Amino acid sequence: MLIFIMFVHENKVELKLFRYVEVKDSSAVGIITALNRIIDACKNPLFKNYFYSNIASVATDGASNMIGKYNSFVQKLQNLTAPYREQRPLQKYHCANHLLALAYNDVMYSNQESLQYCHKMTQYCNRLAAFYASKSYKKRAALQDEAAELNEQIRSFQRIMKVRWMPSSQRSYSIIDQNFKTFVTHLKKLKLSPTKYTSEGRLEAAHLIAIFTDKNYLATLYHHLDMINELSIAAKSFERKVSSVIDMERVLEKVRDNLDVLKAVPGTFLRNFLFECSCYGYTGCTIEQLEAYNNVTFRTHILTTGGSGIPPLSQTRLPMLDEIKEALEKRFPSATVSSFSNLLPQSLSSIPNANWKEFAKHLNEYYGLPNTIETKLKSMQSHIIQSTFFQQNKNSPPEQFWSNVLQQPSLLLNDADLIKLIKIALVQPAGTAQVESGFSILGKIKNEIRSSLNIETVEKIMRIRFNGPKIEAFPRYQIASEWLKAGHHRVD
Repeated sequence: MLIFIMFVHENKVELKLFRYVEVKDSSAVGIITALNRIIDACKNPLFKNYFYSNIASVATDGASNMIGKYNSFVQKLQNLTAPYREQRPLQKYHCANHLLALAYNDVMYSNQESLQYCHKMTQYCNRLAAFYASKSYKKRAALQDEAAELNEQIRSFQRIMKVRWMPSSQRSYSIIDQNFKTFVTHLKKLKLSPTKYTSEGRLEAAHLIAIFTDKNYLATLYHHLDMINELSIAAKSFERKVSSVIDMERVLEKVRDNLDVLKAVPGTFLRNFLFECSCYGYTGCTIEQLEAYNNVTFRTHILTTGGSGIPPLSQTRLPMLDEIKEALEKRFPSATVSSFSNLLPQSLSSIPNANWKEFAKHLNEYYGLPNTIETKLKSMQSHIIQSTFFQQNKNSPPEQFWSNVLQQPSLLLNDADLIKLIKIALVQPAGTAQVESGFSILGKIKNEIRSSLNIETVEKIMRIRFNGPKIEAFPRYQIASEWLKAGHHRVD
């Protein structure tokens, strides 16, 4: 279990690894017990009270053991911290990156007939990944050799799972797109090799070839790449080291606008594909015909008619874009998204009084700020937008803008409640990107070669990796001198 803490230090937002601990019981009870054990082990007796009374919010990946009304980790944390927080509710967030992926998959895995081909397309990509990600090194090595012959470079790719970062799905689809010729050429060789591979492997290769030379599959692949590209841009904005919910509404609005643009004009990937079709007029779908063309024309097929009972892309593209917009609305309810969006610098000058009233009500309920906070917020708004600072910094990222405001308390009228409010707003996490990154790094640290590392050693390596100091700042000469002065022998 990785625990990261976001906090304000010297008027700047920091995100640090707090603890890494192996949890054998991954249930809500097991996780909350482990957290309690970590807090109780701290030497300072005052830390437990300080920690639980100052928790502003918690973000999770939305797993079944993490969220829930009665028996989840979040609910148990709520019950645990309530006595320290005057029985106030705990602000909870479902990771924005996961919600983007879930919104996408709400559409891809729906039962609508017009979207069934898209669902199959994801399955086919997963089958290709499984085919080359098997334990047999032979197929992967042969694929790399094939890529070298065609002057291409194959990057490793994974299955496109139902819950995954959008940039990860984009990466898998893009690799298939960029190395299309390598895959098809190698699959054909597998199909025609009676001695090197099993009959099951040759049969699967033949099936994958049929899929990857299907015009509907290819057109759908490029349309997916366009949609995933837009969602990935939003996801990457939530992957910043310190990313708060302040600008979540603005990011989502931009995604919706870009999806509307895709309804009118095909995106980059699909547009390039259509351009190839119109330039070369290629209508063949057999391997022999494909091999007669170079890599540029390798994927040119007719898109206006469907095949094998599958509706053409023209009938599926627009409904799919509308479905994704609806799914985003369901996954990101306005009440959750707009809680702290009043503090977005770009819109600070146009916030209506009704918004401040709702925001003040939220702050009073969750953080115990006084009822007078609404009046203070309006005064702060007026004072900031009339300042020279606002004109110079209004286009800055929210974290940077408000961190700079904290360094000039006069902009907050030197009011303790407003200063507390801004600090609370800055530590509202938009997602769990750092935790996911932590698990990825953990896999590289504790790999097959170093599988015997104990927990303490792994935690120390992880702490240096995330919290620093940087390796360049390591005082190696000073430590080496102290080592020699202590009487240790010099090692040459």
